[in-house]
Amino acid sequence: MQIASLALFMVMASCKGSQNPDDDDVSLEKEAWLLRVGSEVITEGDLELYLKERYDGRSDKVTRKLALDELAQRARYVAAALDAGLASDAVVKAEISRIFKNRYREESLFPEVKKLLGDPVPVEELRRIYEDNKARYESNEKRQVAVLWLSPGADPKRRALYEKKLKGARSWLIENEELMSEPEKGFGVLSVDHSEHAASRFKSGILGWVEKEGGIDKWDQAISEIAFSLDAPGDVSEVLVRSEGIFLVRYMNQKTAVVRSFETVKGDLARALKNKQREELEAKFKGDLIEKYPLEWSDGN
Repeated sequence: MQIASLALFMVMASCKGSQNPDDDDVSLEKEAWLLRVGSEVITEGDLELYLKERYDGRSDKVTRKLALDELAQRARYVAAALDAGLASDAVVKAEISRIFKNRYREESLFPEVKKLLGDPVPVEELRRIYEDNKARYESNEKRQVAVLWLSPGADPKRRALYEKKLKGARSWLIENEELMSEPEKGFGVLSVDHSEHAASRFKSGILGWVEKEGGIDKWDQAISEIAFSLDAPGDVSEVLVRSEGIFLVRYMNQKTAVVRSFETVKGDLARALKNKQREELEAKFKGDLIEKYPLEWSDGN
C-alpha cells in the first residue's frame, strides 16, 4: 500500500459512511476528484505524485490511463481493508502514525532547520566563541622520555644498593658516545637489567610522551617533573631517590606547544554552533507539541 493511502486510511475510517460523490467535502472543493472507490478519493494531485514516483513524471495519455487503473486497484484494496476493520489494526495504526510523524516534521520542522543551516554564522560570533574557549585549541608541550626505575620499598640497604646500581648505569651511559648521540634509543640495553618498570623494561626504557602537568598517578607526576627539569633532548637526569622509587630519566624528544589559529578552527566552530542551534530548535519543536497536545491517561494507568 502506498504512503498516500496509508496516511488517508485513518482519516477515511473516521468519515466512513458519510461520503458519496455528492457530499460537501472541503478537500474536494479545493481539488476536483478523478475517481472514487467507496471512501477512497483519487485527485489530480494524487495522480501527479504517483506519476512522479512510478513513471518518472511522464504524463502522456497512455501513462495517465495506466496510472489511474493502478490507483483504482489500490483504492479497492483500501476500501476492502476499511470494510474489514483494519483501520483499528495495531500494525496499520503504527505505520500511519510513523508516516504522519515524518510528514509533519518535513512540513513543519525541516524548513526551519534548512533555513537555520543556510544562514551563515557571523565571523564576529565565531571569533568570540574561539576567544572564550581558546584553551581547547592549545596543545601543551610534550616530551618523550625513557626511564630506569627500581623500587626498594622500605628497605634502606636495598635502597642504597639500587641507588648505586643506577648511578653505575648512568656513568656507563654518559661514557657511551654512540648512545649519548642518539637520544631516540633511550637507555638501550641498560633497561633490561636496571629497571623494574614492566611496560618499558624491554623497550630500551622508552616510556612515551608526557606533559608537564603529568597524570593523576604520583609515579607519572614524578616522571614528568624530572623530564621537564632537563634542558635539551638527549639530557639524562641524576639518579633521584623519591617516595615513588629510584629514577633515572632521559629526555629524548620534544613536541612544542601549539595554538590552533582561528582560521583553522572556524569551520569546526560554525558546525558545532549550527548543531547546537539545531538541537535547540528540535527541542523547542518537541516541547511545543507536548504543551499543545497534553496526554490523557485512562483510569487504569
